Amino acid sequence: MFQTRKQLKNIIAKLEAALAEERRVNAFINNSDLPKCRSTACVNCKHIIYKKYHGQTFVLGCGKDFGCQDFEREDRPAETQLSLQEDLLSQQEL
Repeated sequence: MFQTRKQLKNIIAKLEAALAEERRVNAFINNSDLPKCRSTACVNCKHIIYKKYHGQTFVLGCGKDFGCQDFEREDRPAETQLSLQEDLLSQQEL
């Protein structure tokens, strides 16, 4: 139940490393200069731009600058769609 000071320092170091990685990825997404996706429906659009990095999928934005009138459905594997949707939801929470 109780943790030693060394264990707490290790936990803090892991959390700080995870936070630094999240900040780096968020900066990469924000600096991509692509229009942001409007909703989770973009997961099925062929114009979505995403990058896979260390087993995670990060949505960079929309490849079109015309809004949603250019929506074109593209079938992707369910696993890819789920990871894209999770990333879009996490970006909307920020």
